[in-house]
Order: sequence, then structure tokens, then C-alpha cells
Amino acid sequence: MDTLAATDGRLVSKASGYDIDTTKATPFISRNALMSALSQQEFVTNTAYAFTVSDKYIYTNDRIGISSIQLIEPVNGINITKSPGSSGSITFSYEGKFDLQVKTTYTDHSTVINTQTLEVRNPPTDDPCKHQRHIVASDIPFQGDGEAIGTTSLGAYFIPLINTY
Repeated sequence: MDTLAATDGRLVSKASGYDIDTTKATPFISRNALMSALSQQEFVTNTAYAFTVSDKYIYTNDRIGISSIQLIEPVNGINITKSPGSSGSITFSYEGKFDLQVKTTYTDHSTVINTQTLEVRNPPTDDPCKHQRHIVASDIPFQGDGEAIGTTSLGAYFIPLINTY
């Protein structure tokens, strides 16, 4: 709502509230907002990452829809375009911090570009001191105050494997 609309006559004060003067310009200010990015920002080199341009996460209250999403990162040779409802994969070849451009093209051919900073790392080297993860489950269900039924729990513990020479 334009805050000047009441003073310049686009909104008319009445006993029941305000009314719009339809003979004048609209008192509403139109704005668009777009947020687009990958759902993660850390990647490992030479690993294929699947991505989906899911149309269930595209919301609009406008007549203009999204026709495509393009991912662009030239150092790693990424330039892929997908339409809503489709999927693809990307692979980063180089380690470092990169700015990925996410270019959204609308059905009226207008575009918006968002930039996301990503960090790509080489995979960790094989470490003989890896931790082994173990899961333990309780045998006896516990019913807390206000809980309808008792439930069992899961827990995780780690044992470091250390080589002794």
C-alpha cells in the first residue's frame, strides 16, 4: 500500500473505513520476490549431485510462471537448464569457493539471477583412525508425563579405531 494514497486521493475516507477511488491510479505497490538456491552449500569434488526443480516448491500469485531454472558456474563447467518438474545432476571438478548463479526465466521471458556461494572440497583421505558408529536401542518403553504410550529410544556411540605399532 502506498502511504501517500490517503493524502493524494487514491484512498477515500468513509465512516466504514477507506475505499479506493477507481478513477485514479491504484494505491497498491506491486513487488516481486524470488528466492532460488541449491539446498546445500558444501560439496565434494568428482561426486554427482542430483537436483530436482520441483514444481511443488514454486509458489506464485501472479499470472507469470517459471519456465526454467539455469545453474551456471564456469570454473567447473556447469551450465545446465531445467524446467519445473524435471531433474538433472551436477559434478564439481575443482576444489575451492565458487559463486553459482541461479538464473530463473519466467514465461514472459524476463529473468532474475540469484548468486549462491558454494564450497567444494576434495574427499577426505582414507584415515586408519576412522570412527565406527554403533546404534543401540532401548528394550523397555518409557512413558513420560502426558504421553499416551511408551516409546523406545535410539542412541549412537562411536569407538575410535587407533592403530598401535
